[in-house]
Amino acid sequence: MRQDDAQGDKPLKTRSGHGIDVAVQREDYLDGSAIRQIRSLIAWRGTARALDAACAAGGQARRMARAGAAVTAVDLHSDGAALLRAAADEGLTQIDFVQADLRDRELYRRLGQFDLIIAQRFIHYLPFPDAVDVIRLFRQALLPGGTLYLSASGLRSELGQQYDGAAHIAERFAALWPPMANKHGIHDRVCLYEEHDMRALLDAGGMRIAKLYASPFGNLKCIACLA
Repeated sequence: MRQDDAQGDKPLKTRSGHGIDVAVQREDYLDGSAIRQIRSLIAWRGTARALDAACAAGGQARRMARAGAAVTAVDLHSDGAALLRAAADEGLTQIDFVQADLRDRELYRRLGQFDLIIAQRFIHYLPFPDAVDVIRLFRQALLPGGTLYLSASGLRSELGQQYDGAAHIAERFAALWPPMANKHGIHDRVCLYEEHDMRALLDAGGMRIAKLYASPFGNLKCIACLA
């Protein structure tokens, strides 16, 4: 088993082979930004509705519920029963779990609209054209004044070692170099991003970037609003 990384994250790999579930271990700046928006909405009007897209074990969903939001947690692979048990142990009753594919248009018709959507460590598992479609679905699912919190693994991060990143973003979708795949538990093909790729994604999805930055690890983090 590998050692903890520089941020202290332990190798708690997801059952789906989609990397390490960081959200259950710590809150990063993007997570915290979503929490601050929830607290602001609760102080202003007493309610906030949040979508945790690709929630994994639900670490961020539970943080948002603690802040007062009504949370819908969606994941294709996660054990929703375990998430809901952990929430119940904290007295958090305002979390719903839905096992679904975030590319399913019908899903959003069932879920309705949200004040904020957070999608951490997910979008790079989709080919870029599929990612654009999902951003458009997120846009439709946001209420007026809503905010999207989005991250993607970076081409200039450690994951980019020996990765086939020469292709244009629209065709870029490849497996990681085996040592990186094994180290990070990422065994599906991925589309790694640079800053201009993230801008292209949000622009094609009809979103306006309010803040875009690289994490210390080299991943891309974005806060976006309706265009």
